[in-house]
Amino acid sequence: MRGGLVGSNLLSLRSARTVKQSKNLLEPALSSDHDTSAEAAEAGPLLYLAAACSLVGALIHYVLIPEHYAQWWGYGAFFTAAAIAQGFCAGALIFWPRRMVFQASVAGTVAILLLYVVTRTVGIPFFGPDAGSIEHVESLDLISAAAELTLVVILVAQLRIHQAMPIKAAAALIPSPDHESPALGRPASSHRVRVRRPVTWAR
Repeated sequence: MRGGLVGSNLLSLRSARTVKQSKNLLEPALSSDHDTSAEAAEAGPLLYLAAACSLVGALIHYVLIPEHYAQWWGYGAFFTAAAIAQGFCAGALIFWPRRMVFQASVAGTVAILLLYVVTRTVGIPFFGPDAGSIEHVESLDLISAAAELTLVVILVAQLRIHQAMPIKAAAALIPSPDHESPALGRPASSHRVRVRRPVTWAR
């Protein structure tokens, strides 16, 4: 009876050590600030394509700056800010590809796309001499909108990949019962304690 209690205690201690070790392995992978989620991987072909789309939008906005400055300085200032922001976005996607950059790029590009849709359907909102008037759809507008939409699709896909990376890393670190436990030096399934029964001699 006493030997059985000792064996049970040993099994409990070893199980607790295994659980604690698994928790320590999982904590870095599940941390929100871990490198797999906060820091992006190498700038692959998709990111180069996203940067090219952002650069296309920047160039088109840059070309249209004089025309909109002639209409009103506020329109020209908006196109100048959009061109600078999209040019900066293109460089950041290549040289500093991080989740924060992806999120900011998606938010800014979606805002530009929404404003484009509003000005072509409802009218220019609130400001300037042409407020309320509906802009005509032109070829440069469509090229810019298509490039910006492509940029958003690529970056949303990249954000989903980065969000899934810590979960996959955590799953890879969970110890299997059939694998060796580094802390104990042998498989978890072989943690058995043999209890010797007292030998009785029959007379």
